[in-house]
Amino acid sequence: MMKMTTMRCLLQPFHRSLSRTLLCLTLDAAGRRHITTFTTTATKDSEETSCLDCSTATCSFFCPTCNNIKKTISKNCSHFDILGLPTKYDLSNEDIDIAYKKLQKRLHPDLHHQSPDTSSLAASYSTKVNMACDVLTDPVLRGQHLMLVNYGVDPLKEGTPSLEDPELLMFVMEARQEIEDVETENAETLHQHHRKMMNEVVKDLTLQFNNGKSSMDDQLKTLIKLQYVSKMVDEIQHRTPVM
Repeated sequence: MMKMTTMRCLLQPFHRSLSRTLLCLTLDAAGRRHITTFTTTATKDSEETSCLDCSTATCSFFCPTCNNIKKTISKNCSHFDILGLPTKYDLSNEDIDIAYKKLQKRLHPDLHHQSPDTSSLAASYSTKVNMACDVLTDPVLRGQHLMLVNYGVDPLKEGTPSLEDPELLMFVMEARQEIEDVETENAETLHQHHRKMMNEVVKDLTLQFNNGKSSMDDQLKTLIKLQYVSKMVDEIQHRTPVM
């Protein structure tokens, strides 16, 4: 029998499959080289515990090391964290949309059908992404969520004391009376007026959030005004037959 001497073996790491290959380079008595392969199969448990970063509690749905979908994420993730966006009010719908589509592409069911567990995780994370997108694209909800993150209090939650500002209350009363009195044919003009007003309030709130000297009460007052104007815009739109 020809004598074989092992020179070197290389064990290929696990990737997407559960199998890996042992490559061995050997040298026989005549000096000829031979490559021998051995294929081994790992259990699911060994694959899932092979990467320590998979169990790290962060707000990312995917492990940064092995790129596998994680079984759990941190319980303290804001909607900004979920979409991987900076925690600030001044976000464009385009930035939010790009982050949303990027995550939903990676969470697509076709990429996670290998097992019921991964499929369920992807569906659960996709729901979180949808919710984060809905909140952050709405200027009122985005401001509400940012104040919750910054101050630990939901400023618009039912039962939370609100500012009883006489100027703000007068503004709301006059605006509501204007809506009640508007004729159908003039509703579109009034709608455009309030849309413009809403954009101006969003700008004011953006400046306040960006200004480190702005108080919580100032931000709350502007947020409540934005909430009222937003409701008025919706109400006028429902009164208008064709917009």
